[in-house]
Amino acid sequence: MLRQKALRRQYNLFKTFANWWLYYAEKFGLCRLPLVFVTSNGVSVRVPRQLYPEFKSIFLREHYLEGLCLPLPGRPVVVDIGANVGFFTLFAASKWGGRVFSYEPVRANFDEMVRNVERNSHITVKCVQAAVSGAPGSVEIAGHRDETFPTTARVSPPGGTTMSEKVRAVTLLQILEEEGLPWVDLLKMDCEGSEFSILYRSTPETLGRIGQMAIEVHPNRQDDESNAGALCAFLESAGFTVRTNDKGSYLWARNRRDRPSFAQGFSMK
Repeated sequence: MLRQKALRRQYNLFKTFANWWLYYAEKFGLCRLPLVFVTSNGVSVRVPRQLYPEFKSIFLREHYLEGLCLPLPGRPVVVDIGANVGFFTLFAASKWGGRVFSYEPVRANFDEMVRNVERNSHITVKCVQAAVSGAPGSVEIAGHRDETFPTTARVSPPGGTTMSEKVRAVTLLQILEEEGLPWVDLLKMDCEGSEFSILYRSTPETLGRIGQMAIEVHPNRQDDESNAGALCAFLESAGFTVRTNDKGSYLWARNRRDRPSFAQGFSMK
């Protein structure tokens, strides 16, 4: 099994990147991060040293796709919640084309994502600095002070070892309405525990406009509803077929409703 996964990562490296040799050059100390990888269809991705594991997980392991029930349609609509510096955003834009709407609350991450997107004028991505939450307004985002690009920042009271910033909060319904999205083919979520409030506070009508979800689950042991099992049950009751990985750290959900015909051909604002 481990050998199969390693071979799969190697295959994805050669398939995805025109300058795949940079991976080996870095591995054997012939060059140093940050590096700019370029996909076979010309999407450039700048990779800081701190985020190299996340880059490899998204592009080589393709871990957000491991449990998807169905392939995405041509030129899908993707919403990326918790986009960080934009690796999954660029992965989606490179793999499928279509339109990507990317939400990231932390200013340093957001600015780096914008720089990454601006390197690629041929892709259709909208970057929004906002936290996605169960209620609109504003929230305090806290993360570690020693991280240039925080990967675990979350809605939390600031503490002595953290940095914090106040940011605008939007709901899933606001995203759909403000962007004029009658249907989202893939909702990716990596938002450090906010996935529970986002989904639990969404109406069945709002959730019914999502085709598939790929969610990194961040359980809260003090809350019986903030775990993969409770989230699976909730989504199944909302009309989704759900699966998780063995550890329950990733969840994939497919709407049992087919993609509606009116979802074809609308434009990005």
